[in-house]
Amino acid sequence: MTKTLVILSLAIFITTICKAYIANAQNADVALDKIWQGNAEFTRNFLNLKTHENPLQSFVASPFSVLFPLAELTLYASGTAYDQLSNILNIDNRNEIRQGFRNLLDNFESSNNVTITLAQKVFGSLVFQFIEDFKYDTKEYFDAEAQNLDFSQSEEAAGIINDWVNTKTSGKIPELVKSNMLNSLTQMVLVNAIYFKGNWQTPFDPVDTKPDDFYVSKDEKITVNMMFQEGLFHYAENDALQIKGLELKYEDEDYSLLIVLPTSDDDYSVESLVQKMQDSNVFNGIINDLSLEGVRVHLPSIETTTTTDLKQILQGVNVTEIFNPDTTDLSGVLEYLQPLYVTVAIQKAVLVINELGTEVSVANAVITSLRMGPVGDIVFNANRPFLYYVLYKRNVMFCGTYTGK
Repeated sequence: MTKTLVILSLAIFITTICKAYIANAQNADVALDKIWQGNAEFTRNFLNLKTHENPLQSFVASPFSVLFPLAELTLYASGTAYDQLSNILNIDNRNEIRQGFRNLLDNFESSNNVTITLAQKVFGSLVFQFIEDFKYDTKEYFDAEAQNLDFSQSEEAAGIINDWVNTKTSGKIPELVKSNMLNSLTQMVLVNAIYFKGNWQTPFDPVDTKPDDFYVSKDEKITVNMMFQEGLFHYAENDALQIKGLELKYEDEDYSLLIVLPTSDDDYSVESLVQKMQDSNVFNGIINDLSLEGVRVHLPSIETTTTTDLKQILQGVNVTEIFNPDTTDLSGVLEYLQPLYVTVAIQKAVLVINELGTEVSVANAVITSLRMGPVGDIVFNANRPFLYYVLYKRNVMFCGTYTGK
């Protein structure tokens, strides 16, 4: 039975929304690179804002997944709303959105040895019809099917949306939408689901998992199930900032888990750690400095569920106009212009690192281990609060903190 990471994230935007005309981008790869750059900055800001809400509480989130509904909104936004959204996405025009996100989805479709599901769906009101361009864009560039619902029947509508969510997340998130989020004025619900499951390239042995101390603070400790293994892993240190990083690869080497930990045994502040990582050069420096070293790895098994108010996060990065009923303009999505704005934006994410073989295994995959060499003196003991990222080609898909709480 292998140690496995399962993560899934759901973002939902209940709104009044947007769309525009279509043309082909000159260079889809350039557009994709710009989106990844925008994702990197958004992730840093998201981490900072989310950690500041409650520094002592563990959380998992996917800023990356939020980009999908934001991109759909951007296509039909105008004025200040468009400027704010395009700034987050790091794009210059609507064609870059279309080609960049199409390219992004095509990249994930070619994944091997991991289960990765990126799913979008647009639920629209029965009262107002979408323009044809909007339906075309959401299908062609985001693989998002559209379905009309009677939002005035809020319990029934919420049930339909949650059934879709439950299916796309393999039963991990049975409820995202509550009936009191919907009413007769609801025009559109944009739902985005990401599900990721991967087996370690070098699995932990369950025999080595034992109860051990985890220091929530200098004066408080709890008992956790601590996994252990030793071998060759990608490792880096930043002596100036007193942080170190460890990368654990999945069977598909495009995916990995990066854990960032203070080097000082007396440093228990995850908020301080996140602040250090606000500098893009620090994150990139750790990535670039990773090298194969003999490491003794101690890592707690984790199960975290987090619901995030995206409205609060987005307003914290100056995306405010889409929530303003008086001034925003997202009405281009409808055949007949109506004042539309975002009323609810939430994300629910679940992370599991454990030994539940039947739940997390993807058939019977062959585990390919790294060549073993002499294990050095490096010890990576994640027995105090740390920061982690799930990466795709060194780009962040998921992130979070583990504090023991």
